[in-house]
Amino acid sequence: MIMEKNSAKKKVVVYVRVSSQDQVDEGNSLVTQERLCREFCDKNDFEIIKVFIEKGQSAKNINRTELKEMMTFCSKKENGITGIVFYKLDRISRNTDDYSHIRVWSKTVKVDLISTTEKIEDTPVGRFVENMLSNVSQFDNDIRAERSKGGMEQAVLEGRYVWQPP
Repeated sequence: MIMEKNSAKKKVVVYVRVSSQDQVDEGNSLVTQERLCREFCDKNDFEIIKVFIEKGQSAKNINRTELKEMMTFCSKKENGITGIVFYKLDRISRNTDDYSHIRVWSKTVKVDLISTTEKIEDTPVGRFVENMLSNVSQFDNDIRAERSKGGMEQAVLEGRYVWQPP
């Protein structure tokens, strides 16, 4: 039996995210992420069913509007989604506990997590690399928070006002 080309395509959604309103206003990062995800899908013969765009929400926690909507959408079997394509693992999460939750959910609903820039495979080495990438994302986030806090504390010691004016 000969199948039509489109019927063999893997159905995926694309998820893109930036952390700040400044990044949303500049527009470059979201546009670039989506373009690279679309190119990746074209090269791999994936059919994009929907694109989820998270505008200005940090990946420090899982309580993000588009992430929740995407997870609900992918959980519905009638949509036939078999993968989530994203630019980089830190677009999904910068918290190892949250990423583990998302990973367990993805296995439960049989939806692959697919990074366009990082090779994530379901092998011992692939799972190790995936866990390391998740840890690096959280480490980077933790270091930034520590530096920011230290800078604010130093500014206060110097008598500068570091909060939004009343």
